[in-house]
Amino acid sequence: MKYINSLSIFVVLLVFANCSFSGALSNDEVENIHSDINEMYTAFEAGDASIFLKKTHRSIFVLVGGREKYKKLIESSIEQYSSPETKIISTDLGVPTSLYDSGSEEVCFVPRISKMETKGEVGVSTSFMIAVRKKGGKNWFYLDGAGLRKDQGLLWKLLPDLTKEVLFPPNYVIIL
Repeated sequence: MKYINSLSIFVVLLVFANCSFSGALSNDEVENIHSDINEMYTAFEAGDASIFLKKTHRSIFVLVGGREKYKKLIESSIEQYSSPETKIISTDLGVPTSLYDSGSEEVCFVPRISKMETKGEVGVSTSFMIAVRKKGGKNWFYLDGAGLRKDQGLLWKLLPDLTKEVLFPPNYVIIL
């Protein structure tokens, strides 16, 4: 009888695990996500907000009050980071997590480490991008996870159907 109960618990855990995760990404999908994110940040560093707007998940537009307001936020960020006092030294992307279920969409987290210099101080930002696509779709849209440092619950305002069993990648800043 103990064997049957242990087996039942194991089967239930497998079912819950399969509900939370949609699966792993192929090498091509990882390459596409990395390419998209690199394109976004290369354009950002060059002062171009258009790629960010094109590849940002629509949920952020609702949260900030519309696409135009988001565009102004991005342009303001570009202006801040393009000052002579700020220099992005390096950016590295990690391996995306497995896919999480989010209703009609699926989500993964892509670790991102950036090293920057501002006013002579060097800092490292360890954060992540959130990649979202329609289930079965090919086009990814993104959200920057740095905004979740103070309030992880904001993620479910942006993606209300996302499973609550999310494991966040590291998300902090260190001044060296």
